[in-house]
Amino acid sequence: MDLHDQIVYQKNYSSLKGTVEEFLKMLKKVLKKDQEIAVICLSLPGVCDQGMIDLCDFEDFQNKNILEILKKEIKQKIIIENDVNCASIGFYHQYSHYQNSALIYQPAVDYVGCGMIIQGKLYNGFSHFAGELRCLPFYDHLQQVRLLKDAPQELLEKQIVTLCCVLNLEAIGICSDVLKDIQISLPTIPLKHQPQIIKINQLYTLIKEGLFQIGKNQMIGEMNNE
Repeated sequence: MDLHDQIVYQKNYSSLKGTVEEFLKMLKKVLKKDQEIAVICLSLPGVCDQGMIDLCDFEDFQNKNILEILKKEIKQKIIIENDVNCASIGFYHQYSHYQNSALIYQPAVDYVGCGMIIQGKLYNGFSHFAGELRCLPFYDHLQQVRLLKDAPQELLEKQIVTLCCVLNLEAIGICSDVLKDIQISLPTIPLKHQPQIIKINQLYTLIKEGLFQIGKNQMIGEMNNE
């Protein structure tokens, strides 16, 4: 993408394994197409703290410092962010009149993802663990798997209530691979404290928007410092 949000080059790659080696090979192919790339923004389905990957949907990425691995072979500035955090940034830029918001992604398999915007800025927490709703004590992992299959709305509503009580958000975007018709009920939350619930159909559109905003801000910041 250029700074006008226009696609310069695009290609999709598929992998059955999703290894770090495959990813690095793919990234090098992209860089060969355009040597003028200044910033590389990566969306990763996992917890990343200063390049070190903790929980991650790609098992080969776990417990590795991806940033250090990439920096050994790539000269460009690299920024790594959780995928739902990226989407929450994209969500904020689409609904910027809400300064305090969150985006919840309920996948068809595995665990929920959540990104939070506080006073217009992404909130990561001290170790980039903020938003890991899978670790709430209401249900263990096996119970979450069962509820995702048998009662996904119950699971989602409990997670939303938690966000409402802790953060008192103005808006919450909901993207679910399970629920086609999202009708959220929050009877335990007084009406005046309930957030605006916004249904999201295209998560990856928001991820791309978030990545663009991250990259643009990085480049503008560097230009202002020169």
